[in-house]
Order: sequence, then structure tokens, then C-alpha cells
Amino acid sequence: MKKVWSLILIFTALFSFCSCAKNTTNAERYGDFFDRTKYMDLHTNFDLFPESLPEDCTVNQYQFYFKEGLFFTDAIVLLDLTCTTEVYNREIERISQTKYSYMYGDVPIIDLDHFHYTAYVHAYATEEYDYVLTIPEENRLVFVFSQTAPKGKFKCSEDLLPKEYSVGITPDHYRS
Repeated sequence: MKKVWSLILIFTALFSFCSCAKNTTNAERYGDFFDRTKYMDLHTNFDLFPESLPEDCTVNQYQFYFKEGLFFTDAIVLLDLTCTTEVYNREIERISQTKYSYMYGDVPIIDLDHFHYTAYVHAYATEEYDYVLTIPEENRLVFVFSQTAPKGKFKCSEDLLPKEYSVGITPDHYRS
């Protein structure tokens, strides 16, 4: 019996150490995360994200981080764009009407309190965040998805994260 437990412990340790992380900031790789054959453990359909990088936009920052673990899959997708006024307005219109297809099927909640900028939110806390920040004075949109990823894995300024970023806790203002 002792040998069985030892083997289980060794297997668990090897499995948790062997899971490889994918981490890229190369915007030319944008959209790789849509591939559900590779990334099926993600708790979103990326409804808020554009299907491809919009023309007339500059990519300020991009990050895709994905790591499968024994118990959790950590993921971050962050796309920070500066757009022309026309593209910015078109994207705001699209985002405001985008239904959340992963679970609830509703349009995003506009959150003015829990972010540093106005946010269109599909998921907030528990295990994931899924939102778009709007910064109209800069024609800037910041698309963010996070799943069980610790704050330290983000390669962005903290003002792009929720004021109370925490994994595993649903704040009272989002409980039904």
C-alpha cells in the first residue's frame, strides 16, 4: 500500500511539473486562443474579443498565457488597442450588444465602479474575469480574459485589472 501511495505522489508531482505554459506577447499570434482543440479548458467563448485585429487600430499590448495544471488551467488573454474614432465607436456598439454565449446569455454589464475605466463585463471573479475597458479620450479598448491566473502573471499595468482583482472570490456586488 505504501508503494501505491508513493507512485501516486510521484505521478502527481511529475504531472504538475510537466505541464508546459504557453506565454506570448507577439500580436501576430492573435487569435490562437480561439482554437478549442488546443485550449478546450477555457471558460469562455471570447465573445467580447474581436475575431481578428481590426484595421485602423494599433496594438499597444498583447499577451496570451496558458498553463494547464493538475487541478486548474490558468489563462490570460489581454489585447490593448488604440483605434480610429470610427473603429472605436463601431467596436463599442458591437461589444454593448454581444451576448455571453458561455453561460448566461446576456449582454455585458456596464461597470463604472470596480475598474479604473468604464468596463463592459461578462464575467467578474470566482475563477474568471472577462471584460473590455473603454478609454474614450484615447480611443482605446482593452480586452481582458483571465482564468485562475495570479495577478503576477499579467504583463500590464495594474490599472487594466479590476480594483479588487482576486482569484476564487466573488464580490458581493456580483452575487445574485
